[in-house]
Parts: sequence; structure tokens; C-alpha cells
Amino acid sequence: MYVATNLCESIGGEAIAGPPLKTVSLRLSISKAAAERIGLKSGLLARRTASIGADGSSQVTLKPKRAVARKLRAMRGSARLTLAASGGDRTDTTRGTVSR
Repeated sequence: MYVATNLCESIGGEAIAGPPLKTVSLRLSISKAAAERIGLKSGLLARRTASIGADGSSQVTLKPKRAVARKLRAMRGSARLTLAASGGDRTDTTRGTVSR
């Protein structure tokens, strides 16, 4: 199971742990309703592929595109974030909140 820690409101670096020497796909998203509320076509905020090192961990930074970041800064209220990590036959999901 992949474990994502340090999920923060600033969408900063994420520490992921999992089986050594595997490739992991990370997706950061909000709900479709929240995305429409702030003017986004999709709930996907950022995605990235990372490789787990020999020590079983990796540091990954998910950076949304400039237009997405601008709309998140202009957002009123809060929305639930979902960070999903998947690779091979394993999947893990971590939830957090972004608020303005």
C-alpha cells in the first residue's frame, strides 16, 4: 500500500512510501461540484508519476498549472482534496481540505 503523508493546504511536497523501485502515479483532485464552483472544467488539479527509491520512499511535488492555481487562490470557502497514488496492483488515497 502506498502511503502519502504531509498532505497540506499549500499543495507542497509529498512524501510517499511504498515498495522499493516501483513507479507510482499520483493524482490530486477536488470534487466535480467544487471544480465547477470555481470555474474549472475538471476536478483534476495536478498529476505526476514518481519512482520509489531503493529505501522505499520518495519526495514528490505536485504543481498545478498556473490557471488552476489562480482559480484556487480566488476560491471562497473550502473544498476536500483527494490525493490518490496507484502503481501496479496497489492503490492508496489520502484526503485533506483546502480553504481560502
